[in-house]
Amino acid sequence: MPDIIRPNERDQGRNCTIKRCAGDGESEANNPGNSTSYLSSEIKNQENLIRLKELQDQGYSTVYLYDHVSARDPIQILKLILDNKLTQNREICFPIEARLYNNSKSILEPLAKIKKIKLCPLVTQASLDWFDSQQKNKYEKAERSGKSTPASLNKLKEKQILKREKLAEQQRELNAKYFKTLLDVIGKGGSAVIALQATRKEWFEMPAIDGKKKVPPVVDTLIVRLDHDEKHNDAHKYKVAFSLIAPSIKGETDYKLEKTGFFNPDKKYILNIGPTFTRDELKPPLLENDERKKTSRYAGKKIYEEFDKIVSPERKKPSTA
Repeated sequence: MPDIIRPNERDQGRNCTIKRCAGDGESEANNPGNSTSYLSSEIKNQENLIRLKELQDQGYSTVYLYDHVSARDPIQILKLILDNKLTQNREICFPIEARLYNNSKSILEPLAKIKKIKLCPLVTQASLDWFDSQQKNKYEKAERSGKSTPASLNKLKEKQILKREKLAEQQRELNAKYFKTLLDVIGKGGSAVIALQATRKEWFEMPAIDGKKKVPPVVDTLIVRLDHDEKHNDAHKYKVAFSLIAPSIKGETDYKLEKTGFFNPDKKYILNIGPTFTRDELKPPLLENDERKKTSRYAGKKIYEEFDKIVSPERKKPSTA
């Protein structure tokens, strides 16, 4: 799931981004050239917002899927939502890394409540990788110190294993709470912000799992959950629109995380707006017997194909063929 902001990053904008994006001013979506705020951006393909707003006017909730290039781009999308009169007063499901949330809760929660933002702390895979790296360094340092005995190293390893298991359990619990909040917000016609690749990446590409190219199940998983909830709860009939947004940084050609992965307050962002799909449009086509074609991860594949058309060329990994 989304890795919006990770701990131990530069302090630029860390605790004030929600406050800034919730500021007054003319809508960037309507007047992209007039914004002079910290979060100014250029909106491309604005014509694709027409259908999205038509669906929102009909009561559709919106899932904003985006290519996660830096810590700032989800905030840019949040501002896009708050600038839209059709969505600015509806609830917003917004994921955030658990450690940052815990360290900044007293500041972030009051600001979020002003704009009906439901902050959802998550332990992401990137968080687990960071934890593993920190624990590995700590263990190796203890080994090199010359002061550790085999018994003390074993004790250290046992403590690390227990901490890792506790963190993994926390991940499962927070994911469950996140999906509950996500379904609740969507059921009320609100908005959700979801990173398609789950975490920040140097490149936009179909990820490799076990040597094979596979689509992350984020979209398919959400659709399955919506279908399941409807099947077991007649009161819920979800009307959901999926809006595709490909952020990029103006003039940037190098998207290495250490270079552009932070808030980049001195840079201008471009939000390339892609097409909007309803939930039904992302389901496999009907067969002659009116049954859906059993196509694995149909929605995810379709979304990836559409994203490939709107991400900037600099975000695509060069072919090694």
